[in-house]
Amino acid sequence: MQLEQAKIIVVTGSNMDQSLAQYALKVAQRLDLEVFVLFVDHGNSCGTDGQRKKAAILFEAEVKEEAARFTSLARDMDILVEIIVDVDSVESAIAAVLAQEKGIRFLICTRDLLPKTAKLKQQYPELTVIQPELSAGE
Repeated sequence: MQLEQAKIIVVTGSNMDQSLAQYALKVAQRLDLEVFVLFVDHGNSCGTDGQRKKAAILFEAEVKEEAARFTSLARDMDILVEIIVDVDSVESAIAAVLAQEKGIRFLICTRDLLPKTAKLKQQYPELTVIQPELSAGE
């Protein structure tokens, strides 16, 4: 039985912090992970479907350059990367990705994007390990 390649989610707003990007890429390279970058505009999570769709289009245009920069860095390091853009809350955006991608084992973000964690004076990327669900008999 061949296992699916392990993956990592990198959660950011419209501007990815360089220390977050470098840390995520080094972790991905060292652990041989595929990277999902989740750009989240959590400020536009309310409104009608039409308003949210318009906000998503605008936000996607806003993060296009940042996404291209990260993708280029990842490719230079032979790391597979997929970009996801969402205008929902951080928690629901992460939950949606976790529901679709079963191989995700880690999550990296800055503490300001995870409102349920304690705040520090200085921002450091936070690595969260996601325990895979095991089937019966594994």
